[in-house]
Amino acid sequence: MLRILALLLIILLLCVLFRTSKGGHDSRYSKTHNFMDFDPGVDSDKVGSKDFPNAGPDSVMKHEFMKKLFDDK
Repeated sequence: MLRILALLLIILLLCVLFRTSKGGHDSRYSKTHNFMDFDPGVDSDKVGSKDFPNAGPDSVMKHEFMKKLFDDK
């Protein structure tokens, strides 16, 4: 039982150490620059970047669009 726990702990540690960061890959937004493709969890590092000058407004537009879509009665 102790060996299994030790093995699971080692596997978990390796997964944490070799995990890629969120900004390490191209997101859909970085390819299309469309506000509907903005994902706050992945693309938040693009806000304020000179490579993505519309990331801030796109983030707000997507948030407002989704809020209006789901709160509209």
